[in-house]
Amino acid sequence: MSEEARVADGRERRRFPRVPAELKVGYELAHWKEDDPAAVHHPVYVRTRDVSLGGVGLADVIYIDRHAFHQLLTGKRKVRLEIHLPGREEPLYCFARLVWGHEPEGDVVKRAGFAFIDVSPLFFHELSSFIEAHLSGKASHGGRQASGG
Repeated sequence: MSEEARVADGRERRRFPRVPAELKVGYELAHWKEDDPAAVHHPVYVRTRDVSLGGVGLADVIYIDRHAFHQLLTGKRKVRLEIHLPGREEPLYCFARLVWGHEPEGDVVKRAGFAFIDVSPLFFHELSSFIEAHLSGKASHGGRQASGG
């Protein structure tokens, strides 16, 4: 796992630092041929566990059965994400691919990690500002503060 290589003391080394954050995220399954990340029709809303410039960890992802899960895990499908950052009126949109996840229990995936795909400059800038505020301890609202260590 290149982005999740562990060092001797148990901490993870990642390409992008991640911060614990509880953000509202809408998702829906998409086909690879789809190219408009903002064309969200019927999103299902879940909460993030953490976020980085490379991707997002989601908790209790509902309405993903085993068939959909395996389509996502094998790269046959992707998801369209609508990420709501505190202090921003409009959500950020992008596509993402499933990189890991717990097997579904019924139609709920308890935890899943998604890697962002081809994000826009606006998406990158806004998410980068949000993460930097958390890493520097200046985040005033929206999500948990990043802990040291």
